[in-house]
Amino acid sequence: SSSLSVHKEEVRLSKLRASFLQKKLSQGRIDPDARTLGLEFFDTLKRNGAADAYTFSILLKHVNAAHLEAGYAVSAEMQRVLEEDMPAAGVAPTLAHFNLLVSQLVREGQRDAARRVADVEMAAHGLSADATTARALSLQPRRSGPRHQTDTKEVSGAAPRRGGSAAERKAWAEREVEALITWI
Repeated sequence: SSSLSVHKEEVRLSKLRASFLQKKLSQGRIDPDARTLGLEFFDTLKRNGAADAYTFSILLKHVNAAHLEAGYAVSAEMQRVLEEDMPAAGVAPTLAHFNLLVSQLVREGQRDAARRVADVEMAAHGLSADATTARALSLQPRRSGPRHQTDTKEVSGAAPRRGGSAAERKAWAEREVEALITWI
């Protein structure tokens, strides 16, 4: 009972920390002071061992958004966070973290690097590509405008509905990857 209440309190505090971080980093697009405060708060979370997979996801999305708005490529910074910051904080990268990186690499026109992340780096962490990875790899970079943006091109049809079985989702992801390999 006591450990359950401690766990509930930690979950509540974790949600508050993540919410604060998300708010400050989002405001950072308009207010540089809010962005600085958000990054300082994240550094404090890392130092105190309170940074978790979710807060790293928030950071990766922020790095992505902030750098894209400035017209910079961000994949190198995202990769550094995955390879250095997360292990240093004792946080293992998840499939969602790698999918963010794969999407960013494709946006930057680095399809071979994205494929390497999906095939090699994810496997090194015991992860395998899913439907989200396949969709990210099927994006076509658009080279117009100040930023790299994407047009989506589905390769092998619609994804199964949310309520579909795990076997249906896996089969669809395998078809997506196979279609993508032949398409590339």
